[in-house]
Amino acid sequence: MLEEKTNNPSHETHFLSPEERKVIDEQIYLETSKIAINMSTLGGTTNIISGLFVLWVMFNKASLGLLLGWYGLLVLANLVNIGAARYYRNKIADPRVHKIWRLVFSIIFGVICILWGIMPILFYTPEINFQVYTLSFLLAVIIGFSFPSITDFTLAVISLCCLLVPSIVFYLYQWIHNFNVPNQGTDISFGIGSSLLILGLFLITVCRFGSRWVKRFFQLSLTNVALTGKLENMNKLLEQRVKERTTELEKSLGQVTYQATHDLLTDLPNHRSLVQFMKKAVRFCRQHDEMLGVVFFSINEIDRIYNALGHQTGDIVIKTVASRFQEAYGEPNIDNIEVYNYVVTLSRKDVFVILLQHITSPEEVEAKIEPLLNILEKPIYTEKQVIKLTASVGASLYPRNGRDISSLIMNADAAMLLAKQPGGNCIKMYKAEINASITKQLEMESGLHTALLRTEFIIQYQPFIDLKTGLISGMEALVRWENPALGRIGPDNFIPLAEANGIIIPLGEWVLRSACAQTKQWHEEGHSPLKIAINLSAKQLHYKFIMQSIINILKEVKLDPHFIELELTETTVFQKDVIPIVRELREMGFLLSIDDFGTGYSGLTNLKQLTVDKIKIDKSFVQDVVTSSDSRAIVANIIGLAKKLNIVVVAEGVETKEQLEFLQMNDCDVAQGFYFSPAADPEVISELLQSKTRFMRDL
Repeated sequence: MLEEKTNNPSHETHFLSPEERKVIDEQIYLETSKIAINMSTLGGTTNIISGLFVLWVMFNKASLGLLLGWYGLLVLANLVNIGAARYYRNKIADPRVHKIWRLVFSIIFGVICILWGIMPILFYTPEINFQVYTLSFLLAVIIGFSFPSITDFTLAVISLCCLLVPSIVFYLYQWIHNFNVPNQGTDISFGIGSSLLILGLFLITVCRFGSRWVKRFFQLSLTNVALTGKLENMNKLLEQRVKERTTELEKSLGQVTYQATHDLLTDLPNHRSLVQFMKKAVRFCRQHDEMLGVVFFSINEIDRIYNALGHQTGDIVIKTVASRFQEAYGEPNIDNIEVYNYVVTLSRKDVFVILLQHITSPEEVEAKIEPLLNILEKPIYTEKQVIKLTASVGASLYPRNGRDISSLIMNADAAMLLAKQPGGNCIKMYKAEINASITKQLEMESGLHTALLRTEFIIQYQPFIDLKTGLISGMEALVRWENPALGRIGPDNFIPLAEANGIIIPLGEWVLRSACAQTKQWHEEGHSPLKIAINLSAKQLHYKFIMQSIINILKEVKLDPHFIELELTETTVFQKDVIPIVRELREMGFLLSIDDFGTGYSGLTNLKQLTVDKIKIDKSFVQDVVTSSDSRAIVANIIGLAKKLNIVVVAEGVETKEQLEFLQMNDCDVAQGFYFSPAADPEVISELLQSKTRFMRDL
């Protein structure tokens, strides 16, 4: 079966996929076939009526039986065609069976055309008038079949071939057969046959171009529909993507804004938000003649928690405190900040800033600060530790301590720093004298840079007393600063500054060299095996040349490391990056002492990681053994467990006879404190050693 292809896609179809073009070609095939099939009713009726005219014209000129038989077949074929077309229109909806029905209609179409095509042959007579009649009918039928079949080139070829081929063959045969017979009308036969042949070729050509035009029309229409639908879908898709991108952008913008204004660990408003809150709060106070309290709330010793227990535990502590603040006071909204009495933010890692609003007097500020410490009343439980926290609180008041945000923040921060000095829970309201204290601290920091060069540092020694013999068993080297302007300054005041600005490294080397040299001198005076305890800070242990520095000093002084006890704080010695250094020092022969034991967060279980020779119980526990059952239990347990681990126990800060008696009852090894001797110059210690002074004579 002939089938017209649409393999020359238009420019528009370039925007379609091969699958989409294939669907359009199938739709064109379906639609063009439907047009031809849907014209079957009109065509069939016309054929039946046209057949009646043939019957009337040929009634007396042809065999009646043949004429009726031909007409009966024509009527039957057209009725079948009409019935099939009606059934097709009403019942057939599945495109998959369309090709089968198209074949059926093509066969019926061919039968009808053959009946018309053989009509001139069946009723042929030599009379010219008769031939004109039959040919006229045939031409009319040809024209009638050409118009509906122009939409389908296959049907056009079938109809024209079935209509014309019988007559062409017949007339050309007549012409050839009677070519040499005179008066047989051979010229007429040739003329009719050749005319019909030319007509058939012409009509086939016309139908070909016509079907192409029709298919081109359908192709453009369906392509436009497809492109329109595709464009609509693309627009919907683009709209959806734009909507999604917009939503994502808004979400990202919201996240960026949130991250810029909140602390990511605690979800509390950060310093940026604090400034915005304070601007609104100060403006509100100015308009309504109210006061504003700015409170700096700092968790004490948070760095020790981070160093001893790790960053994860430190973060848990900060988050827990933050969540307690949120539960107690909620999260403020900057749009209506004036409705809140308390506004909690996190300015730095361990510093919460609370704005106290609607204040009418300074006394009201202090009254509102006290309950803030209740946040830390409950301990924080981690996997391995129970952590009890304290806080240093400093506050400034608008407008008394400043009328601008910077002054209020700076003064509250200064008050908080002053509150840290006593330790524990301490509250300080800003006063003008605080600035003087800060100025003094700045003077100390400035003077540290030149103090070492000017030999302003001295070393004093505080003896360790063996509680079994009452004799001096060793010394602790304690550095002092003889500042020309500020007088004698204790290590608690300047060591943190020295660690902060890096002077602790050369200062520590000087202390180690001087203490070792003094110990070597005492040995030469006959006081061997006297040991010296020297403090090492975390900064010194992290110094990359610490080992080489210690080795050089020992070579210079010529002192055996077995006479040197290196004192490290509990929070320093158990840091992961410090443990390898401490082990190396132990291998060199140094003794290891843990200072301020019990104040950190490591516990006796961590002593397994290192070979510890001595632990020093912090003076805060020793001084409370007479009045506190908890302190008595802690000290007794530390001594008992240390004995099981063969570790010497030193109790520092012994000041009374009662404290000493308790320590002796619990079998403590060594004691240190003002009860025996304060830290003294080397000359005083030399006299004590020379006289072999026995302490505890009255026990």
